[in-house]
Parts: sequence; structure tokens; C-alpha cells
Amino acid sequence: MLADPVLRYADIQACCACLGFREDNVYKIDADAEASIRALLRYLRNEGPDCDVRRELGRLKIVSSDLIPLLCSCTDENKILTELAIRLLMNLTQPALVCFRQEIPKDRDLYGAYAQVDDLLKSYKKDFANEELFQMLHNLVGELLDRKWEERSEEDRLLIERILILVRNVLHIAPDPLEEKRTDEDVSVHDQLIWAMHLSGWDELLLFLGNSEDEQTFAFHTLEIISLMLRQQIPDILASAGDNSKEPSKMNDVSERQWAIESSEKRRFLRDLNSRSNRFGGTYELLSTPSLSERPLIYHHDITPSLDVNCSGQKVAGSHSHKETMEGEVGLVDLDVGKRTFRKPKNRKPLIERSVHRRSILAVQLYLQKFCWQFLQYCYNPLMRTAKASLTRQATQENDETYYLWAMRFFMAFCRVYKFRSEYLSETLNAATFHWIYDQVMHYREVVFSDKRGGGMNRRALQASRRLELAVAAYREFLTCVERMFRITTSDRAPDVSAGETQEAVEDRLRIQSTAAESIMANVFYVSEYQEVYPMLIKDFNEAIQSREHLRNLIEGSHLFISLLSERLKSGSQTLFVRRRRVVRRRRARKAKPVKRRTGEEGEENDTPEIRKLRLEYQWSNQLVQPLIDGLERPTDTNDEGNEDPEESRLFDATSGGSEARQLRSAIRRVQSALFAGEALTALRLALRLWRLWPEVAPISVDENDPVLSDDRTAGLNPSQLAILGALRQIHSTEFEEEDEDVEADEEDADADDDDESEDNLYNEEMGIENDGDNEGVLVTTEKEVQMDFDAFLLKFAHPRIVYALTILLADCASNPRTTNTAVVHIMHRLAVRQKLTGSFFQLRLFYIFQQFLRNRSLSGSPEFKDLCNLIKYILRKFFEAQQQNNGVLIELLFFKTVKEGFEMVKGYGTFEDSKKSVKWNAELDGELIKLFEAYRNDPVPRGQDLADVLLRHLSDVTKTRRQIVARLVFLGLISSVKQLKQITIHPERERRPPRPTNEADRLEWTEDEIMRLRTLVENHTGSRTLLSDIMTDLAMDYELALRQQQEMEGIGDDADPPVIPPLRSRRVIGAKLLELGFVADPDGLGRKRRRRTVGAIPHRRGTLNVDLDISTADKLPGKRRKSRKRKDGSSDEELHFPVEEQDAGFGSESESEPENAIPTPRFEEEDTSESQSTGYGLSEDSTSRGRVSSRKRLRLSHHDSDSEAEPHLHIDEGADAEVYQRPELGSNSKHQNAIRSGKYRLLNLVSSSSDEAEGDNADPKHSLVKPPDMLPVPEPDCFPGETAEPRTELSESPSTRPRAVISSDSDN
Repeated sequence: MLADPVLRYADIQACCACLGFREDNVYKIDADAEASIRALLRYLRNEGPDCDVRRELGRLKIVSSDLIPLLCSCTDENKILTELAIRLLMNLTQPALVCFRQEIPKDRDLYGAYAQVDDLLKSYKKDFANEELFQMLHNLVGELLDRKWEERSEEDRLLIERILILVRNVLHIAPDPLEEKRTDEDVSVHDQLIWAMHLSGWDELLLFLGNSEDEQTFAFHTLEIISLMLRQQIPDILASAGDNSKEPSKMNDVSERQWAIESSEKRRFLRDLNSRSNRFGGTYELLSTPSLSERPLIYHHDITPSLDVNCSGQKVAGSHSHKETMEGEVGLVDLDVGKRTFRKPKNRKPLIERSVHRRSILAVQLYLQKFCWQFLQYCYNPLMRTAKASLTRQATQENDETYYLWAMRFFMAFCRVYKFRSEYLSETLNAATFHWIYDQVMHYREVVFSDKRGGGMNRRALQASRRLELAVAAYREFLTCVERMFRITTSDRAPDVSAGETQEAVEDRLRIQSTAAESIMANVFYVSEYQEVYPMLIKDFNEAIQSREHLRNLIEGSHLFISLLSERLKSGSQTLFVRRRRVVRRRRARKAKPVKRRTGEEGEENDTPEIRKLRLEYQWSNQLVQPLIDGLERPTDTNDEGNEDPEESRLFDATSGGSEARQLRSAIRRVQSALFAGEALTALRLALRLWRLWPEVAPISVDENDPVLSDDRTAGLNPSQLAILGALRQIHSTEFEEEDEDVEADEEDADADDDDESEDNLYNEEMGIENDGDNEGVLVTTEKEVQMDFDAFLLKFAHPRIVYALTILLADCASNPRTTNTAVVHIMHRLAVRQKLTGSFFQLRLFYIFQQFLRNRSLSGSPEFKDLCNLIKYILRKFFEAQQQNNGVLIELLFFKTVKEGFEMVKGYGTFEDSKKSVKWNAELDGELIKLFEAYRNDPVPRGQDLADVLLRHLSDVTKTRRQIVARLVFLGLISSVKQLKQITIHPERERRPPRPTNEADRLEWTEDEIMRLRTLVENHTGSRTLLSDIMTDLAMDYELALRQQQEMEGIGDDADPPVIPPLRSRRVIGAKLLELGFVADPDGLGRKRRRRTVGAIPHRRGTLNVDLDISTADKLPGKRRKSRKRKDGSSDEELHFPVEEQDAGFGSESESEPENAIPTPRFEEEDTSESQSTGYGLSEDSTSRGRVSSRKRLRLSHHDSDSEAEPHLHIDEGADAEVYQRPELGSNSKHQNAIRSGKYRLLNLVSSSSDEAEGDNADPKHSLVKPPDMLPVPEPDCFPGETAEPRTELSESPSTRPRAVISSDSDN
């Protein structure tokens, strides 16, 4: 690159000269044209900030003299040269704002360069109005689009995109009305460009790109080109082009008014010329206008011309009549004559509007009208769907959504006027699109507010305000189309003969249209945020950066929204909407609720992870896999829901009030519960319904390491069925946490308390009362469905900023469209007449506009403004009536007023609250309130209320509200805050809930024998520090003895009556019964639980037996792990210490308060396998059978003086199929039997597993222990509240030999 500008310009000129030349109207391409274009592209990439290369090429007129002729002369052989010429044209036609880094330069020299580049672009637009050029581009793009996408290369796609960008750049060039000097219905440069595109077939090409599913990549390019083609057109005028029946109703009202005003001024001017007037108008005194000397002000200016005009040809006779005439014409005096006018600051000047709309010639209008209708029929829905998807994925450039909003606004308005068919607009005429538009409006509003300094000089604020104007226009057009869907006309009922539509099809179409409109309207009026859009945006209007057209859209949209809402309320529809409030929710400490985890069966408690895993794997392999595979292979079985209850099988309920996430978790737990219960097909049906409702959590694939793939039974399933099976296995094996049943109700009560507290805090802040609470709060949004209050909604438009906006538009009533003036008058009428808020319109600037309007006879006498004249007379009449009662109204004219201030201007100061509720307190009411407060302050108040509610019910004045009473109590000094009122309120105590049953035995009625047994046990253990534990031990022994006797009788075949087995109730139920019968005075009399062996252990729960895996389960809750103690007996055997919580079910250990002569607590110890002890309670086994068994269990009981000396250990071998459970072993020794009954021993029994049963024939049946089939586990008593749990045993590993189960004690030796 050449650094010297002179040499660089010379090189550029040489490159331009090497492109080619003309010869007899034929352009000859030079041999060095390709290299020259490459050099020019290189110069453009490295040009300076002042765009010197671009300006030099424009000065050489390279576009009109070389590039366009060269491009038209290129053939298929010059493909590379064609691509280079298109790249150069695309670079030269890019917008000037892009060349200067997206902002207009503030430097004088750079701004001159910017203006020069902009002028060059406008000259390029004239050169591109060439039919031959567009024909060549059309053929080139059409040839590339005819290829299949497999055959199309990346270079072909880039060439199509560059051609579309080139056409977009040319259409984007702004018109120059001053240079063109074209009027409406005349051919402009833009019209010439559009006509050239029409003759070359580009309209058909754009329709193909918009309708083709394979060309969705160019969706936004197509949308940009179409929007730029139609940006100068007005949809209403374009839709009515060529229709004589619509022409009178669509005439330009603004032009008619302007013509009437000009005619009136012309007649006035001619009358002034013909009238004789004295050059000296005289000097006058202004009565009732004192000067500085307190005498009438002297007026030196001429008023006779104005007087002659206002007299309207009346002859002035005599000085007396002349004086009377002068006294009546106050408006002749202008005190501002000769005064210096103040200039507005630059950042507050109103935005200068430059309209880009114009009316093209009829031929262009008819062509564009046909093109728009074809686009609506074939391309609108698919193209807008693709564009919306790209915007949702954020796969577009920045601010591309403006083209989407423009297309939506334009084509919906065109379809509404030309031939309304709602099915052509279905893609954008729905509630989801309306919400998306609302989001865009709020986003642009935030951008405008974040950078609004500088007024009209801030270009970023101007761009954001224009985007906001576009979004508001689309918002309003959406509501207009919904209103059009309700209004059925005769043209809508006429069938489309060209499409072969019948009358029945028309009725169906109109019925569907009405249903869709009702659904959309219900969604629009249900959300409170949609109702706040127009009042909020009108209050935010800033004339320095926002145009009057934007304000007109806001006012017309507000009038339309109010009209739709009013009609809906008149029809009798119950209009509800969700009110969202942002409140500070106080964090209050609440009592922690116990959390329990879901287990495999509802009746079971938590297991250890190892036992739970084994149990779930066993259930999955043996009970669930095969039915699930059969259900997946036969879908008809899973779809058979005829026998199901719809209420029980419902997974989602929109009316329940619960969140979607909570209902999803509940549905997953229902699937898991069905799997735990063994109902495989039910779980499969629920899971399939779950994944249809929540497709985002549906299984897609299965993990490579999933055990489902390794199962041979799943070989015939397809990948989707494998994914479903893997997901069900994951649900089955996952452990979910859930809170207690009462937690949700407690949380709802707490939320209600929080809402009340937040309301009280807001009230305290409003009343100026300090809140002495130190609790931190979090800002949350609360939702509440309330009834629509139409009057309260209208009062939002009585804001001073909205009245100011109405004043601005009313000042331009002569140039406003008819719809805008109608909207302004109707809004003012609703507020001033129906809501009786005429005081809000008592404003001096508004009165001056009224005066100017009434003086203009061409406007005030027009039938169009008849309603406005009546409204002005009504407001002025109310003003003069208020002025007679209150002279301060004259001062109030200088200020805009709120609803309260406007009401008090008319009705009197201090009367605003009297219109709704009385707030006056006198001495009698104060005395009554104090007496009621003292009388009821110590009485209990129902829950959910406080003392203020009680005072409200008993106060004689029924007009007082709760808030007024609280405020008066604070004023009288009876309370200091709302928080203190809640603290002194007394609530009745909650009734004690009856204990919930934990098993079947707890649900049985108490018998007389059980009560007498309880009385006996209490008398036997009177004075014990562990009374309830001792009673539980005796009851468990009774249960075991009765069960054993029944089994023995069944074994010998005794026909006598079987013994009655007493129910084994839980510890909690027995403790509650003792308190209820009065056997124990208070819960402390129940005693404590026996001392826990470990520190920090969690109270255990009753264990159960799992018949599937033959493993005794116990409760395991999260707690601290306990370190294992070293054995003191010197054994070298490794021990496997399980958590302390795995306590064997049965009898508790003895407490420290046992008498010295009592039998000590036994301890399990390791026994030498070579010895064979035999006691009255021991069991011996054959040595031969013991040698054949590889893995057996061994138990032994030993004595220790106290619990602190040793810790019970249960030594178990490695056999995985053995089961440990509790069962008393009775012998002949009565001494030991009594010790067992009194709970002095801990009895354990061992049952061999299935691996031992294989050798059961060789074993001695007398010495083998077989668990009866109906043997039930002995549940461990539940913990009573306030007591500690019993100690648990530990399991350790022993050598792989078969010992015998031995129970021994020191007394036997």
C-alpha cells in the first residue's frame, strides 16, 4: 500500500481505468479487470477513518461508469470477476453509519466526510434503478437456488448471501426529498427501484425464499429486503389502493383540515386588505390589571385590526358603543408583545420529526398490494416462524428483531384493512407472541432510561426510542387485530370463490376465529403487567427523544385497551387478573421439622446403604424387570387405563396451586412408590404419562455402563425402550428426601404470617413508625388473583404526566389523525365526566389550547370536533363553578394536579378521603376505642386474627377500617407498632393432636386385659428410672411367649384354643396411654431411655424384616461415625464394625440403677471354636456337618459388671445369606426363665441361609434352628419424645467356621 495520498489516489485512478471501457453502448471488459478490483478491495480494507478511498471512488463515479456495466456484461465464463464485482459493490453501498463505526462523528472534518459519503450513496441509488442489472442478479441467484443443497458449495451460499446484502444495502439508502422534489402519487427514485425489481422477477424470488423450508438460512435477509421495499408505504392506504368504495373513508383528514384552515386565513387576509384602519391604534387602559403604581395598566399597542376582525363587520356607532365593545374583547390584548423569548436547551428541545411515508403512483401501489397479499397467503406464517425461532436461539445479529416487529405491524394492519383472514396471521396472533412483544417493550424502555442524557444529541437514546416506538406499534396492532376478530362484517361472511370456499366452511372459520379471540383476550386481561404498559409508557414520554407518532400510538392503544376491557365487563364476564407485588419477606427462625427419607416400602424405615442396595437389586431383578419388559413389548397393556381412577392417575393439576416443579417431584415419587409396591405396569403407565407432561425430563438414551444393557432379558428391546427401562431403574434406586406431612401446611401458615408481617411493615413505613425488628428480609414477588376494578384502572390515567401528554396531543388537533383526536377526547371524557375528575384538567396551558381551538372557527365549527367542543364547555363550566366556591383555584391553574388534588379543588380541601371512608376521630370514639382495648386485650383471639380485628368488630363506627384502628392505637400511645400489637395478642393453645399410628397394632382398640397388664407392670417397676423401657421389655416378652406357645401347639397338633397374642404396640403409643390413664403423672415419670453407648447418635426407629433378601434391617439416620474400639481379648480376627444405629430388635439393656444382685447384662464374645460348651440354653451341632459348611455364625453371651465395662458385639461370619433376628430360647431352668422374662438377657437366634439348607438332610433336626414361616420380627419400641435411644450392638467378622449358638452367664458356671 502506498503511504503518499497523491500516489495512492493515482493508483486508484489507474485501477479504475483498467476495468474496461464503452464502445458503441457496449462495455468491453479489460484483461486486468480482476486484478484491479482486487486492488480496490485491498485499498478499501485499509482506508482511513475519513473514508478517503470510498470518497475518491465516488468522485470517479466508478459505480455508474464501470461496475454496473461490467456486471451486466459478465457471462458464465467470468464467474470470478462477477463475484469480485459484487463484493466491491456490496462494500461501496454499505450505510454511511457503518463506515463511521455506528455513530455520527462530532468532529467538523469527519462530519463533512460523513455527509459526502451519504450524498454518494444517494447518487448510487439512482444508478441501481436498472432493470438489466436486477435481471442479471435474479438469474444468478435463481441458478444457484435451483441446485440441491447437497450439490451447493459454501462459495455458492456466500454468493447468494452477498447478492441479498447488496440489494438490501441499495434499498436501505435513505431518500432525499429536497433533491428529488417529488410529491405524492409521483415517481420517486425508490419507486423506480421497486419497479425495476418487479420487472426482473425479484418479487417471485423473494416469495420463494420466504416459503421454502430449505432456504431458512436467508430468512432474515428476505425479511429485511421486504421491509425496506415497503417502508415508505402506509398499510391502510396501500390496502385501499384502487378501491373506489374505500376511497372516501380513507381520505386524508389532515389535508382536508389544512385546506379549511388555509381557506379561512385567506378570507381573513383579503378582508384585512379591504378594511380601512387608522395607523394609530390609540392608547388604552386595562381595567382590573394594576400596574406598579396600582393604577390600571396602560396598553400602547394597536388593536384595531383585531377588533375589526372580531366585530365581523359590525358597525361601531359612537364612543359609548365602542367602549362597550372594547370591554368585552379581552382577548385583543397581548402582553407578550415585544418581550424576549427564551430558547429551550438543546437537550430539552422537542424531537424534529421527518416523515418517510409517502403515496406512490397507482401502478406501484397495485403491484405492492398484490405482492403483500401473496406474501400473506404463502409466506407470512412460515417466514415469521423461522425468524422467531432464530431470535429465540439468538442466532441473529444484534437488533434484528426490529425487522420482525416491523413486518408484524405492517402485514397485520394490511390484512386487517384489505381482506381480514385470521388464519394468515396465526403465527403472530397468539398469546405467546404478545408476551414476547411485551418483553421487547420492557427491554427497550430500560435501554432508553439507562442512557437518556443529551436529549436529541444522544444517538443511542434515539435509536432505542425508535425501537421502542416500533414495539409499541406492534403491541397496539396486535390489540387492534384481536378487536377485529370479534367484529364480524359482511365481507367476512362472504365465501372466497377463488379458493373454493363454501358457506359451511365460512361459518366454521368464523367460529374458530371467535374462540381464538376469546382465548387471547382472556390471557391479555389476566396478566396485570399487560394492563400497566400504557399508563407506564405515557408517563415515561420524553418529547426530547421520542416522537409525536410514538405518543399517538400510546394514546390510541390506551383507548383501544380501555374500550376492550369495558366491553368485556359489560358482557358480564368475570374478569380476574393476577396481581403481583414485591414485598420484603422477613426471615423468622422456625422450629426444624423432622425430615424422613423415602424407602423401598412404606412400612419400612431407613436401611443401611449396603442392605438397601441389596434389597432394591433383588426386587428389581426378580419382581420388576420381566413385567416391565413385557409391558414395553406390548404397548397395549400400558395404554389400558379403563380401570384407573382419573383422580388417582392425574399427575398434574393446574388448579391445585402447587408449583410445576413440586408436582413434577410428586409425580416421580408416585412412579417410585408403584415400583416399590411391585406394580410394574402401573409404574410404567405413570412414567409414560409423566414424560408426556414434562418432555424435558424424558429419557433420550441409556448410559453405556447401565446394568440394563448387561441383562440378557433386554436383548429384544429397541434403544428408546432401553432408555425407558434405564430411567425406571434409576427412579427405583434413587433415594428421595421428603418432609413430614405437616410441613407444607406449616409453610403455608408461615407464608401467610410473612405476608401479614410484610404488609404491616409497609404500613409502619408509611405511618412513620419505626420497626424494632432486627430480622433481615428478602425481596420476593407475591401473586394473588383478584377481581378487576375498572374504576381503579381508569384512575391510573389521571396522572399529571398523562394529562400533560394529552395536552400535547390536543395542541396538535389540527394535524392529528381522526383516530388520535377521538382517543384523546374519549380518555378525557372518561376521566372528567364519568370519574368526576374535572379538577385534574384545570390547567392553564390546557385552557390556552381550549382558547386557541375555540377561536379557530374552521375547527370549532366542524362536525368532527363536536364532541371536543362539548367537553371543553363542560370543563370550563365546572371550573367557574369551583371558582365561585374557592378562589384558590386560580392559583392551582399553574400546576398539574394529582387525583387527590384535583378532587379537593372541586369538592374542597381535605374531602378526598371523605368520599370513600371516614377518617375523622372524636373524643367519644377515642374513649370507646380505649375501653374496648382494655376490655379485650387479655381475651384469647382466634388464630389468624389479632386484637385489631376484635376491636373492628365491636367498634360502633362501621366505616372505620383495620388500618385506621391500628393507626389510632399508635396515635393514642396504646401500642408502639403493629409488631407490638401482634405480640400482646393472646391466642388459645393448640389442641394436642392424637398420636399417629405407626403400625397395625397401634390402630387396634385397647382391651381390658391390656390395661390391667399395664397397671401391673407399672406397679412392678415403680421407682425405676427407665420405667417405660422396662414396660416395653416385659410386653415384648409377653408377645414372644404367646407366639412361641402358638407355634408349639400347631406343631403337636393340639386342638385346644390357641393363646391370645397381645398386640405389640409402639413405645410412643404405650407412653401416651400411660399418661391418658393416669398411671404416670407427667412425661418425666416415664423415665429416660437407657444410656446410649455412643455420643451424638440419632434416636433409632423400629426395625423390620425384609423377606425378600432375608436380612434384618434397622434404621440408619445421618449421624457421626463411631470409631471402633480395639478388642481387649487379644484376638487376631478382623472385625467389621457396622454403625451403632444398627441395633438388634428386641430388649433393651439394663440401666445403671440395677441392684447389685441382679443378673448382669450379657455381652457377646468370641469363643474358641475347638471347645464345645453345653449349658441349659446352649445348642450343640454335629462336627461332621460343621466341617462341611464354609460359612456359619456364632453367638455368645457373657457377663460384665456394668455397661461401661464392655460393649455388646455381635460376631458374624462372612456369609451373605444368613439372617439375624431375635427369638427367646427357653430351657428347663426356671431361674433363667425368670431372668429372660425380666429382660436381663439379650437373646439372639441364628437361622441358616439357603446355602445351608442344601445340607439340611445330613444335619440333626433336633439341633437345627429353622425359622417358622409365620415368624414375625420383634420390633424395637419407638422412642418416646424426650427420651434417649437404647444402645445397639455392633457386628464384626469371625473366622469361616461353623460355631454353635451359645447363651451363657456367670451364674451357670
